[in-house]
Amino acid sequence: MSWPQSIIDQFNAVDPNTTVESEWYGPYNTLLVHIFKYEDGFSVHPQYSLFESRESIDFTTIYIVERKRHPVFILEIKPHPNIVDKSRRNGADRQIRKRFDKLADGLVIPRLHAVSLMGMMFATYVLENATSLVTPQPNISSNKDIIRDLAPRSWWQYEILEATGRAKFLEIVEDVKAMSLEI
Repeated sequence: MSWPQSIIDQFNAVDPNTTVESEWYGPYNTLLVHIFKYEDGFSVHPQYSLFESRESIDFTTIYIVERKRHPVFILEIKPHPNIVDKSRRNGADRQIRKRFDKLADGLVIPRLHAVSLMGMMFATYVLENATSLVTPQPNISSNKDIIRDLAPRSWWQYEILEATGRAKFLEIVEDVKAMSLEI
């Protein structure tokens, strides 16, 4: 089984190599609203935040799915060309971890899942509420003279339209929904 054709069409309408992040907002918003139905008490909230670096000022959008005003899922979108740039992958990784840090204190579910997207490729993250442990763990070296790839390209191993990626995404969604029933 695959995604509904209307969702596939929205993804296929986006140039996979676009550098414009916002071109992905429509397909992912549609996908999230399709999966996390308002009839089941879910709501999808785009969160716009200013991301500043030495080179530029940029806005980023992270979607937070809530149930009864409690965060239950995070989705972050970046353009696909970012996947080849170590510093951009590291930046995407830091943004997920910062969002976990902001949401951890009020978390009412056992674990908070997040998905970091680069176009249609995605990496998965989990914050364990009881231990505050985030997986995957970054590759941190005690040797300051060695530059490490803190968020390796291999983390973005799933593709949202492929069967394996769809299955992984839906596995996460089912876990989120099961935990959310307790809220």
